[in-house]
Amino acid sequence: MNLPRLFAGVVSLLALAAGARAQSQCHFYLANHADGNSGILLVLESAADASGKCALSGMNLRLNVGDGSAMHHVDGSFAWQTGLVYTATAVITAAGPQQLSINDQTAGSVQGAFMPAQATFAASLISDAAGATETYMVTQISLQVSNGSNTLSVAPNGKNPLPIPLTLLAGGPAPWQAPFTENAAQTTTITATFRFDPIVTNPHQFDPYIDPYGQAVSASWPSEVSSDSDLQAALAAEQTWLENNGPLGGMDQYGGSTIAGWTAKATGYYQTTLHNNRWYFISPLGNPLFYLGITAIPSYATPITGRESMFQLPAQTGAFADAYSLNANNDPQDTTYYSFSVANQIRKFGTSSKDVKNARLAQRLASWAFAGGGKFGDFPPDMASTPILLHGGAPGVPNAVPGGHPDVFDPSVVSKLAAELTKEMGSDVTNPYILGWSVGNESDELMTIPETSAILALGATSPAKRAFVDHALSSPPYNGSVSALANAWKISAATVADVYASNPSPPGTDVEALRQFYENAYYAKLNQTIKTIDPNHLYFGSWVLGGDATNWPIAAANSDVVGFDYFTAGPLDPDLQARFTSTNKPVLLGAWGVPSDYAGARGFGWSQYTQDMTLSDSASGDSYAQELASLAANRYVVGAMLFDYLDEPLTGRGNSDGTGNITSNLVVAESFAFGLVDVTDSPKYDLVNKVRAANISALQSLGLLGSAPVLTSPPANGATYATGSLVPGSWAQIKGTNLSSVVRFWLDSDFAGLGDLLPTDLSGVQVLVNGTAAAVYYISPTQVNFQVPAGISGTANVQVTRNGIPSNSLSAQAVSTAPGIFPIVIGNTNYAAAVFLDKKIAADPSNGPAFRNAVPGDVVQLFATGLAPEPAGTLVSTTSLNGVTVTIGNITVPAIGAALVAVGEFQINFTVPQQFASMAPGTYPISISINGVSSPATINTSPPGPVVIPIQH
Repeated sequence: MNLPRLFAGVVSLLALAAGARAQSQCHFYLANHADGNSGILLVLESAADASGKCALSGMNLRLNVGDGSAMHHVDGSFAWQTGLVYTATAVITAAGPQQLSINDQTAGSVQGAFMPAQATFAASLISDAAGATETYMVTQISLQVSNGSNTLSVAPNGKNPLPIPLTLLAGGPAPWQAPFTENAAQTTTITATFRFDPIVTNPHQFDPYIDPYGQAVSASWPSEVSSDSDLQAALAAEQTWLENNGPLGGMDQYGGSTIAGWTAKATGYYQTTLHNNRWYFISPLGNPLFYLGITAIPSYATPITGRESMFQLPAQTGAFADAYSLNANNDPQDTTYYSFSVANQIRKFGTSSKDVKNARLAQRLASWAFAGGGKFGDFPPDMASTPILLHGGAPGVPNAVPGGHPDVFDPSVVSKLAAELTKEMGSDVTNPYILGWSVGNESDELMTIPETSAILALGATSPAKRAFVDHALSSPPYNGSVSALANAWKISAATVADVYASNPSPPGTDVEALRQFYENAYYAKLNQTIKTIDPNHLYFGSWVLGGDATNWPIAAANSDVVGFDYFTAGPLDPDLQARFTSTNKPVLLGAWGVPSDYAGARGFGWSQYTQDMTLSDSASGDSYAQELASLAANRYVVGAMLFDYLDEPLTGRGNSDGTGNITSNLVVAESFAFGLVDVTDSPKYDLVNKVRAANISALQSLGLLGSAPVLTSPPANGATYATGSLVPGSWAQIKGTNLSSVVRFWLDSDFAGLGDLLPTDLSGVQVLVNGTAAAVYYISPTQVNFQVPAGISGTANVQVTRNGIPSNSLSAQAVSTAPGIFPIVIGNTNYAAAVFLDKKIAADPSNGPAFRNAVPGDVVQLFATGLAPEPAGTLVSTTSLNGVTVTIGNITVPAIGAALVAVGEFQINFTVPQQFASMAPGTYPISISINGVSSPATINTSPPGPVVIPIQH
């Protein structure tokens, strides 16, 4: 269909900051990289009518370009239609003019220079004026940005718009955010594709939204689970991953380091100490630690009553009965909930047993380099945690005013509060796995202006009100003058008793001062009460928000360690670091994290309380690493607890505010993808791998992993990464910590003076296999690649030494044959190390000009290890090998030839079978076999997957 080509170019100068308008408008940013009067904005705008409605007929496309002093813009009009895909292109140069086009047709240009912004690049971003609403839907399909060699590309569903149900689940188009830097000297080109659709009036026309495994029906991604067999395959793959990424060595059962080289007094409980001008936790055994935990380890359930048609659910009786629950959020009306995570555990393990769940939880956290849990969750009894005690709703502990807090100026209330806290703490007052206590969380324990005003309106017998009056009267500016206070508070009072009995209207400054007075008294009483009940454990306060400059000093003054939450991405804010310094106490981050919204491609929420989102799990891992490094570098920070373990349900986890959860709404409360584990109970490896590496790096930076090398995973095959499968002469790998201070491969200089021998020492790193020095090819702090020495059989005990300091020893089985094709990992695809005669590599050509697909008749050179024992520790000569076959899909062909061609490396030549000329083009699994032993169908990359070769015809 031909698109209308009706443009009206309008060029003007916008002297005000971008976005300022005299009229309410709806804005959808196709590209937003602006900061004040610098940067670029490419935005769809529609003015609201008198009723606040923005119509498609009034839509305008605007390009704003800032020169540092002002924003210059050009507008392009168009006869927009629903159901059509449009392409907007902006070309930006340092001096201008700046060009705008729609569907390759010039829409106009604007004079003016360009100064890049320093902000995060955003797109697919709605920013409507208050009271303005769209009468259409906008879906951004893609964004391409180029600036010299720097590029940014986002296309969550390829060339197609995301399915509308995913946008509805997410609560609107998910914003795309990514780092990007422009060089003004280079031309910047922005290309955005988008589509308009009518507003959906009945979202349940798309029911069901959720599949049996808790995933969005409309979504599709490589690790999506579509059958119970997928769950079993994921379980097997995870078990292999866990075997290859074991717990850190040198840690006591509480997370304390036994190899840091220093200790403190063991008290049987967690404590803090200042060591070398830095704060540390001390474990109950006296060992230093930087606590890494996970806050919130639930089995999230979603309310289903009133919206059952959204789901594909099993019967409430029978195998999945335990996945159902009633009134999970203390609902005022009977409400049924369903937990997909429990159901998927049942599918995986055949049981919903807490013991099974806890065993897997403990194994995961240890392998991910966490010491334990955090603030919320049903933790195993032998896992460290930081329980939150609750004052609210406790029988017999009244609040001073409804919705407020207990009157800590009333001795009878304090007595009841102490009794309730004593009951909640129970026998855990002697539990060494408790890091410390806290009461309430974040804003729950903040005194508010309305609460303070409500107390002032109480009668003369209220202890809290009397304390307020006494404090105000004794403080400046009143200094004991009842008349001065009465005048300011607009009351008639000659005595203090008159003030007690009044209904005053103090100035705002007085109310805020009294709010802080009340909060300080309340926090002090909580601290004192907790310490009276349990003098051994630390007290963390109530988890003040890191950005709360007003309440931070009050929280800090009434805690042993300042517990705080902080959901801002990136390194610690300088203002927050200044607060650390000002209060001069150790601090513990209780909840943080940067979830991914997958650019909207999986239906997760993004707008409930944080819009700091990434586009992928890998990007979330990068953000985690950046912030954790900043935390570990700050002398006051003694630990951090990531939020959270499990993704929240796509349809929300339900409200806990007492309003109820019976609704037809698509989502009820939070639905973020914060978790390290998805709803199918499978780790998100792109995130988990980076989190584990960041945790290890943080501990290393603090000297908590000592100077000795520590092996954490058994030795594995160098091509398949499978534990064991060690063939004499083949390549292998071992993982750990402190294995090296550098990252490098062997160099020509390492062979100097060795003749035909291979180096066994790279920068002081050596590997011993059953006491025999092995050739070493690659070293890094966490991994060493080595050649299995000749003659090794049975159990192979592997040890790494670094500058003469030995590691622990780990073992695996040596075998005579364990073929493995070397992988070339691009993204999450394991392409075979296969080269054509034209020197191209067998991989998707979209990855670059060095790659191409195979075609029937191609001769392919395949590279592998472990086919047979071979010479070790020395250079080799070409040696032929017979009996090798190659299997692609389900077609097996004999190798044209196979030979040992390099140290630990075999080359297998074969011809791509002609049968593929009549088969569908695609990516096919490939394996090799010799003497009845085949390379594995899946190798232990992260995530695990098959080795493949792409074939077309």
